[in-house]
Amino acid sequence: CQYYSHMARYAQSVGYDLTVSALVTSYAMVGNIIGKVVLGALADKWNIWRTSRLAMGIVGAAFIILIVGGQSINQYVMYIASCLSGVSMAAGVLIPNLLSLDVYKAAGYQEKYGLINAIGTFISAIGFAIIGYTFDFTGSYTLSFAISTATVVIFFVGISVLQRMTKNAGVEDETIGVEEAELEAVEAE
Repeated sequence: CQYYSHMARYAQSVGYDLTVSALVTSYAMVGNIIGKVVLGALADKWNIWRTSRLAMGIVGAAFIILIVGGQSINQYVMYIASCLSGVSMAAGVLIPNLLSLDVYKAAGYQEKYGLINAIGTFISAIGFAIIGYTFDFTGSYTLSFAISTATVVIFFVGISVLQRMTKNAGVEDETIGVEEAELEAVEAE
């Protein structure tokens, strides 16, 4: 899930003032911007499968840092974790789009991506509600971070399984970068 909307409240819940809370949210946005550029470049250089696993690793590391930091997390460690968690926003935009294109290719992409996007939006909405409810019930974000870490692990494994299924189904494992994906999508229209 994307914690940027909860990061200010999280910082306050561990004892920081409004200034630090605002900076935590800003660092998440910085992570989002840097994440889009870096993940996009890596998707072009590597492939979307490796890039997806890297993104999940970064986001998982952010949640683990926040869990380990607990109620006495160092302000600067929290800034780093917030920046890393901002990568989840970039991953949420980039990964479903390029994975769909790689799995379904240009011919089937348009009809499938709409449904995939709708399902992702629905799951994200549920995730945001869970974050809020777990904080309301426990007074801490630790359970939310633990659930999110488990979700990242599930996505990481799911991406690996999907890649194997795609390979076993005879779909070529070609490297499709952002620029190539956009070109293929335009050509399909």
